[in-house]
Amino acid sequence: MSQQAVGRKSASWWSALLAVTALLALVAVGLRHIGVPAPSGAGATGFSSARAMRHVERLARAPHAVGTAEHAQVRAYLLEQIKALGYVAQVQSGTVVSAKHERAAQVSNIVLRIPGRAPGKALMLVAHYDTAPSSPGAADDSASVSAILETLQVLKAQGPLQNDLIVLLSDGEEIGSMGAQLFMEQAARPNPVGMVLNFEFRGNSGPIWMFETSAGNGKLIEEWSKAVAHPLGSSLLYELYRLMPNDTDMSVFKAHGTPGMNFAAGDGFNSYHSELDTVKRLDQGSVQHLGDIMLALTRHFGNRDLNHIQADNRIYFDLPAFGVVSYPALLALPLCLLWLALFGWVTVRAMRVQQVGAARIGLALLAMLLSCAVVAAACQALWMLLTIIHPGYALLPHGNTYNGTWYLAAFSALAVGLFAAIMGRLERRFKPLELTLGALLLASLVLIATSLALPGASFLFFWPSLPVLLALLWLLSARGQALSAGMRLLVLVAAAAPGVLIFTPLMHLLYTALTQRLLGISVLVLMLFLGMLAPVLQALRQRFVLPFLPLVASLALLLGGALSSGFDPAHPQPSSVFYAENPDAGAAYWLSDSEQLDGWNRQFFSASPKQAVVKEVFGVRAPPLWAQPAPASHQAAPVLTLVEDRSDGALRSVTLEIASARRAPKLLVFVDNIAVQSSTVQGRPFTSGETAHWRLEADGMASQALQVRLNLKPGQPFNVRVRDVSYELPASAVQPRPAAMMVEPLGRSDTTQLTRIMQFKPTLELAGGQGAAALAGTPAR
Repeated sequence: MSQQAVGRKSASWWSALLAVTALLALVAVGLRHIGVPAPSGAGATGFSSARAMRHVERLARAPHAVGTAEHAQVRAYLLEQIKALGYVAQVQSGTVVSAKHERAAQVSNIVLRIPGRAPGKALMLVAHYDTAPSSPGAADDSASVSAILETLQVLKAQGPLQNDLIVLLSDGEEIGSMGAQLFMEQAARPNPVGMVLNFEFRGNSGPIWMFETSAGNGKLIEEWSKAVAHPLGSSLLYELYRLMPNDTDMSVFKAHGTPGMNFAAGDGFNSYHSELDTVKRLDQGSVQHLGDIMLALTRHFGNRDLNHIQADNRIYFDLPAFGVVSYPALLALPLCLLWLALFGWVTVRAMRVQQVGAARIGLALLAMLLSCAVVAAACQALWMLLTIIHPGYALLPHGNTYNGTWYLAAFSALAVGLFAAIMGRLERRFKPLELTLGALLLASLVLIATSLALPGASFLFFWPSLPVLLALLWLLSARGQALSAGMRLLVLVAAAAPGVLIFTPLMHLLYTALTQRLLGISVLVLMLFLGMLAPVLQALRQRFVLPFLPLVASLALLLGGALSSGFDPAHPQPSSVFYAENPDAGAAYWLSDSEQLDGWNRQFFSASPKQAVVKEVFGVRAPPLWAQPAPASHQAAPVLTLVEDRSDGALRSVTLEIASARRAPKLLVFVDNIAVQSSTVQGRPFTSGETAHWRLEADGMASQALQVRLNLKPGQPFNVRVRDVSYELPASAVQPRPAAMMVEPLGRSDTTQLTRIMQFKPTLELAGGQGAAALAGTPAR
């Protein structure tokens, strides 16, 4: 066989151009696969997004974080709508304490149970009705709540399901899934829930992905793939989700061993937890897809025995035109061994036919590994340069820009072009087949690692590379050597097709999940895929095809990103300002944690603004903030009442009652200058080990006092610092933001925060191991 049989320059430029066109068509098919499916006709028995959107319009008229007046009004509306359907829901209220999230909260779930035709475990639909403080929450999660109301309307017309149906409209998800925790704490024993379907939004558009399952998901995957008309999801998503510091209500149910699945849409990420999450920006097609899935799964699992729903885990992924492909996770390692055996066969044949050396393949592996790292690092460095050229990008939350689609396409094309260019340079030192085998050897190492550590991700490297191995094996045979250059290229493109269909939607989703901030990781994964397609790229390497076309395309796409980089009313700039005051110290400030002040928030600061550490509000460990003295708001600071201060010689125990005099929805409590040995909140254990910087965030406590007990080592002075937070600015004279600006999400912007500090002196040790405070807690002046 000639050296060019599977190498570069094996086809003419026009056939290479046709092959590139075919591959781009496969990319388009993969992207179309993850588009929002066409709405199905609702009819009398179908889900209607139009009806659901009427609920969204009411729920998302304003932000409704836990403890706010709007939050209570939303709860009342939901109870009214459930009553109008002929059901009576229960309000499940209680205080929840979570040391993991350093939080406590008074939350109120809405719980409805609809009896089924037969006794047994219940199916539960879950969505949360609270929002982030600055977000109306049209998508997150009013769309899911509204979809549940519409699903109940449809189900009511068809009669009861076989299983009981529980609806949990949970409270406090945005502050650590507090409502879900309350539900599980008060659930009957044994757990009456046989399965959970949880619905979320991480954006405001795009299709609904099933991104997480409980352990033992074999039967869940099989039933999901049969019940849903357009299923999207893969075991890779869950492997990635496990590695990220994210939680939903589903995390609570999984921790209690309840089977279930988690669903969300992820496009339009810029709206997440921001004031952009409005009804007008919510994609009604996404709501329809959500409702179709919810209704189909409720009907399916509502009439299935949920007592034996768990089975061995499966590896799964959706494939355009084929639906869901799944197989037992136990096969990950055997399939890996099969792949390695086939790779060994290809390598031995290559050594015989083309005299390829093992040492040279090893060197090619190192060259390919270095190439992947260099291209990923170069793309990440280029993105950092773009953030310098376009400083507005650094202001956007989540690391995601409004014009992210331009950059997804640009960096994908750039990675392909750079990889092809590097391959061309390496072919001066290596035979094309040596580079191919080196790239596939790198893929084998990744396949081994994922099969052992992340089996749910192993399919991403097994199935795309398997057809390529088989194609190489055939091209190295006598019949393969006799093929024309065009036919060889056709074989290689056909071998690449499954991988392109698998990788395209997952690369889009990976880029969306990681955003441009972690662009290098997405590019690295793409480079590993391109390595698996090394023989295809070698065959396509023509001066005007590769690397020229993708490099030119990347420059054009980067230009498109530059031209769409500005802010406007449809793509507003985040801007931060908030107010903080310590009335006891006579200190009040306008503050901002923006990197740079802008045309709007400069109105709160002098002509020569300065940054400062505002110790009288945030303590000595606070970061510098833009600070400007402000008029007093004449609002009352939080109330701290010393209930008890005692010592037994080895431990000092201080009990405080804390309340917001102005009934603010959030309280923040800090202990400064001493480590807390253990603590309780509302009489419940909070921390049990030594905590150097003890803090507590309490939500929804406006109607009751917060009781905190701190156990500390005696003989050391310390402070208890409390801030209450309300979600508005105090000054009515503030000029509104321009249309091209918005409240900075995920931060402290547009809040009023009042502080009170109580100082404690060292305890006096008394005989007999008894002690007393030398000075009771007093407000700091």
